Amino acid sequence: MEQEPQPPRPTRLAGLAEAPVAVAIVAVNVAVMAWVFWRFDDATSTQTLLAAGALERSQVWGGQWWRLLTAAFLHIGLVHLLANSLFGFSWCRMVERMVGHGRFLALYLLAALGSSATSLLAHDVVSAGASGALFGMIGATLAIHRRLLPGWLPFLKSRMTLSVLGQLAVWTVLAVSVDLPFDHAAHGGGFVTGALVTWLMTRAPPRRATAWIPLAIVLVALLAAAVWPRPGLTAYARGEAVEAAWSAARAAVKREDPAEISQALRRLDALGVHSDELEYLRAVDAFFADDLSSSTALARRLLSGTSSRRLHDPAAVLLANIGYRLYAGERAAKDAERGYALIKEACQAGLEAACRSERVIRTGQPAPP
Repeated sequence: MEQEPQPPRPTRLAGLAEAPVAVAIVAVNVAVMAWVFWRFDDATSTQTLLAAGALERSQVWGGQWWRLLTAAFLHIGLVHLLANSLFGFSWCRMVERMVGHGRFLALYLLAALGSSATSLLAHDVVSAGASGALFGMIGATLAIHRRLLPGWLPFLKSRMTLSVLGQLAVWTVLAVSVDLPFDHAAHGGGFVTGALVTWLMTRAPPRRATAWIPLAIVLVALLAAAVWPRPGLTAYARGEAVEAAWSAARAAVKREDPAEISQALRRLDALGVHSDELEYLRAVDAFFADDLSSSTALARRLLSGTSSRRLHDPAAVLLANIGYRLYAGERAAKDAERGYALIKEACQAGLEAACRSERVIRTGQPAPP
């Protein structure tokens, strides 16, 4: 008895051919990573990510709304790219086979936009990655699964539904508990967008275009809220402003430029900076303003042991300089006794130059060579 010939098993390449858009998306992600390494030699620094199209409030609010989409094709290093590719391709391929190539592409891009908009509204950070759009594919899979079942109760009892939702819950709890750098807002926004878009895509005929109006209004409102400019500095813009102010302050101290020191100090105060280094800058500003009492108090506070050890030596130098001015009566009422005491105090703080000066004052003889 002759057996009927069995159809050949689909090859791996044939399986890929069934989802050309999903394959293309992975290829684009890889190509973007290759371009980033070629152009910047690094794919993890904030400056590189912003130059390559990452999501950040001040950039988007400044008119670069296209970052809502480009951020979904940019990854923070090879590990991030590999994880998203391995995690997401199977979901993408499954959804593409179910809804078709063109509708899958539209679904993926809408999920990417929805996830980026939600992330931008929820977080004042620099972000990138495809995970928000990929969570949209999970939402799409569940929406299709619901369509194939007779009602919501069978859907909620379905082994697939319980497995997917259980895995998502476990990953979310794990990520929150150990503070993994996951963008939960992007994941949630992508998931909901993917589920809603797919639910409308897979509805039974007749498919009236008016059914899309409520979702379109919500998505447009979400995108408009995300890109609408706001006043004030974002976290990244504030960090850039603070770094620029510190750079100007350090250069001014090096040049001993009182006007520039005062200006940098005002900028840092306006930015709400609080640090030991700012207190040192305040002490230097008081020194050049001939407010030696305030400068002395601030320098002593930095030497008290509760401040950063990095500022210990600069504070000791400042204290010794105050002592020299008082001892010599330079731009201040001469007070040799107090000046000597401050020089001695700087010596006790470990400043060798102050120890040599203290010995000269005390003995009247220079230190031996």
